[in-house]
Amino acid sequence: MKLSPLAVMLLLNFLGTVPHAQGNPKAVVSITPSEHVFTCEKVTLSCDINDEKEFGWRYSWYKNNNILHAHGDRLSADSSMHEVNISCAYQSDSGVYTCRGQKNDSQSSEISNTATLTVSETPQAVLSVTPQSWLTEGDSITLKCEVTDSSTEWTFSWYRDVPYRDNNGHIRYRAVLLSDSSRGSGGSYTLSPAALNHTGVYLCRGKRRGEPAFHTHYSNLQPLWISGESPPVSLIISPNRTQHFTDDSLSLSCEDQSHSTGWILRQYTHKWGLLICPHARSVLGSTCKISFLSTSYTGVYWCESESGENSNPVNITVHGTSHGQTSFSVLMPISKAVTFSLYVLVTIILLVKCYRARVRTEDRGKNVIEELVHLRK
Repeated sequence: MKLSPLAVMLLLNFLGTVPHAQGNPKAVVSITPSEHVFTCEKVTLSCDINDEKEFGWRYSWYKNNNILHAHGDRLSADSSMHEVNISCAYQSDSGVYTCRGQKNDSQSSEISNTATLTVSETPQAVLSVTPQSWLTEGDSITLKCEVTDSSTEWTFSWYRDVPYRDNNGHIRYRAVLLSDSSRGSGGSYTLSPAALNHTGVYLCRGKRRGEPAFHTHYSNLQPLWISGESPPVSLIISPNRTQHFTDDSLSLSCEDQSHSTGWILRQYTHKWGLLICPHARSVLGSTCKISFLSTSYTGVYWCESESGENSNPVNITVHGTSHGQTSFSVLMPISKAVTFSLYVLVTIILLVKCYRARVRTEDRGKNVIEELVHLRK
């Protein structure tokens, strides 16, 4: 049968719409939100088939060429296993993932591309201060927040460690977002000019750019101390000095004009870090007493309130007394006593000698007179 030109053209157009017979369709793996995630992030593994008739596919998953069973507390999947969800990724979930699809008519896809998932420890933000942590009112200070060992782009938030009292009246601390935190989103937060109420403890953390949101751990605590002319409260030290010795006792108290007891005494030492003063000693209202000082109490002390007011900071140094110094301090009065005794003894000896010499002189005079009298006779 001879086809008309019009029929041939229609037939060619129809055949052009039918896909040419090819091999098995290809599976494609994708990982959301990224192939590099941090501990306990949520991860979704997806397997897609390049097939116009996507319905009816069921999927098998492989990790490092071993079959992956998507069940348990952290791994879950839909009935077809098109997606596998990891609710909280562990470092042990790191590996190379592939997938393959199969239909009920025994048609299978080709094995997918490989997708490598890397799970790293949640990064730690590091907070530093420039030029130093102790300044005078009116100076300028810059806090810098960084996330080390990470190529991820971060924005930063800034917090202050603020005291509060729990239901039992105990003093606790919590990180409170600064009202102007956004101005330090690039990683630097500047206080200029610094004021008395800027004294306190600061911290920061990073947030990964993009979605979903992910935060680093909070940074290290960074204290700032600002000295000024008219603090609302005074830190009273007894005995009234900043240099002390081990085994001395020390009393510190916060006093304002209203004699408020709402003040909290804080201390920062290299050994103990930040504490409510003093460590493992008695605290009564805004007064703390340390019965026996040790060198570990060397540090900075200041008063603060829940409303953000502060005293001037005081740097207290506790010196250790060595065994040699102790012996010297004990022997000093003994040495002085011995010296005085020798002085008295020498004086007595000299007096005795003088007395004896005088007696001898008088005796000689008497003998001379007696001889003269005898000669005249």
